[in-house]
Amino acid sequence: SIKELNDVRHSALMLLCRFHSDLPEIVHDYLFELIRYELNKQKLDYITLSNYLKYCAMIIGGAETKSQQNLIDLLCKNFIDKSRTIKSEIIRTFANAAWRNKNFIYQLNDEQLIHEFISYLTQTIRSSLSDHPKLKDEQRKWNKYLGQLQDCYEFLLALIRLRKVETFQDKLLLPDSSDTQRLAYLIRRSDALINKHNLTIRSRIQFDLKKPKSLHRMANLTYALNTYLTGDEGYKTISISGIIDEEDL
Repeated sequence: SIKELNDVRHSALMLLCRFHSDLPEIVHDYLFELIRYELNKQKLDYITLSNYLKYCAMIIGGAETKSQQNLIDLLCKNFIDKSRTIKSEIIRTFANAAWRNKNFIYQLNDEQLIHEFISYLTQTIRSSLSDHPKLKDEQRKWNKYLGQLQDCYEFLLALIRLRKVETFQDKLLLPDSSDTQRLAYLIRRSDALINKHNLTIRSRIQFDLKKPKSLHRMANLTYALNTYLTGDEGYKTISISGIIDEEDL
């Protein structure tokens, strides 16, 4: 049946994408067409799109090929004029890709788009302070909430690398910027709210760091991000010891 054929096709694509960037460009092109089709459908299938974007994060690498760059361009284009749900999926894809390949983040060279990303991340973190699950809500809702913040924090931490890009007219996320300080404040408030519910944010990034005793309850990801945003001297004690390469984390 057509359904069974589609199941086989999707399973084969999922398996192929485990080979990351070591794939023929025809696979990248095929995934490009699948994602474009889903994004342009009148009635969006979020589960299917989410799976395709998960595969995209695996094979996009550092965008060494034209086909990989086409995938990035497709998602960047759709980030501008799509719903917040689609934007959230794209942020998750980019956060995943940015920590699979250190060169990925430097392929995002549209300065206006970078500002769009930072604006979305700031708005999402600010909204999370009031729009969060209630204490008695089931764990599934909290997992979704924490997962979205994890995506935002990991992508934001990757974007900080762009501070050093000299071709941008604006210097991004500088510690002495009022916008950066405000963003760090929102992140600290978010961490306090999560701690209040005896929860924590997980991360695919493994840190080697020494937190002050007063901040021992702060999640490692949150502590590292806050430290780099504020330019605190503590950043000198932070290093990345590894990346957990699990797409379901």
